[in-house]
Amino acid sequence: MVAEYDRISGGQQSLLQLVRRLPAAGVEPLVCFPAEGRCSEAYRRAGVAVCIIPGPPMLTRYGQHLLRMSRLSALKIFFTQMLPYSFKVRREMKRAGAAILHCNSVRSLLFAGLVPRLLGLQVVWHVRGQLLPFGGTVRRAAESLATAIILVAEALREEIAPRSRKKCRTIYNGIDGEAIPEADGAKPSLPFVEETGRPVVTTIAAVTPFKGYHHLLAAARLVSKQTTGRKPVFLCVGDLFDKNYVSYLRGLVAEYHLDNFHFLGWQQNPFPYYQLADLVVLPTVEREQLDIGGEVIDVRGGEGLPRSVLEAMYCGKPTVATAVAGTSEQILDGETGLLVPPADPEALARAILRLLEAPTATRRRMGESAARRVREAFTTERMVNETAALYRELE
Repeated sequence: MVAEYDRISGGQQSLLQLVRRLPAAGVEPLVCFPAEGRCSEAYRRAGVAVCIIPGPPMLTRYGQHLLRMSRLSALKIFFTQMLPYSFKVRREMKRAGAAILHCNSVRSLLFAGLVPRLLGLQVVWHVRGQLLPFGGTVRRAAESLATAIILVAEALREEIAPRSRKKCRTIYNGIDGEAIPEADGAKPSLPFVEETGRPVVTTIAAVTPFKGYHHLLAAARLVSKQTTGRKPVFLCVGDLFDKNYVSYLRGLVAEYHLDNFHFLGWQQNPFPYYQLADLVVLPTVEREQLDIGGEVIDVRGGEGLPRSVLEAMYCGKPTVATAVAGTSEQILDGETGLLVPPADPEALARAILRLLEAPTATRRRMGESAARRVREAFTTERMVNETAALYRELE
């Protein structure tokens, strides 16, 4: 069950890598969405069996509205939307002969999992990121609904209450050549003229506060001031769905006078932008408050095992990332990339400058080490086999 039908984030991409290979491991997946959208279309194009179980309004709206409602409103939503939708999911499972409900997020678990669980079916919760945005009630409900919990990084185990940790299994996301779209020969569209010798710093992540773009902008300002040669170009590839935050960031670009910082929006194939990069940066934050136009918002991280780090490693690129969630399980600090504290633009700038000022051969060796590591520790085959083994244990 995938609630996020119209977005293709790292979690949806990793799940696609899993389900398209499960048949070879003896598992026949049926992927259900609450509506048609960009994600459901991508799964169909990949040859995956897809089913649409039309969802209620609260399931098909993005944002954190589910987290901000009162208890009375939550109770009303439970009886009028969650419970009826869970019955619909159970009926579809019965029609398809499905033995296990695999939920790809907290949202999909809460809306789909109750009735199958009460009727004795196995419910798997895939924890793809930190649970910081969720309160204790939501966490307890999710842990109770799940008969098994897949963690994409060992660091996420502490997100689960001690009494539920016996349900947990860490299975790393995988990547292989099948995940890399075939190039059509066309060069990516760029808002600047490429210059030989001018370094490119790429970030590939949705433009949302917890991804820390405001810290990246502050670091880019420091890097630009301290660079003696040609200033690097910063390319940011990702969904611009948080309009208030995007507007805030564009204001910072103007305030910092950064003519070398570009937001490119969502790109169906981000890999040409990895190939352009001299290094890749992921500036995720964990927990902080951010003032956007006089409104103070609480930023809560949801990082797990960032797919952009896996993709950068697979492409042989050194990565600078903040040490949150599973990044320290991906990156060997100083060998395949650099780790810095979250919400620290100065440390981020120092790490970026360290790699930009290093000899090209040094960056190349670091990228080669990253490519070897991802092909050894984060394979699709391993992810598929370990997931199929868990399914068999639940039968």
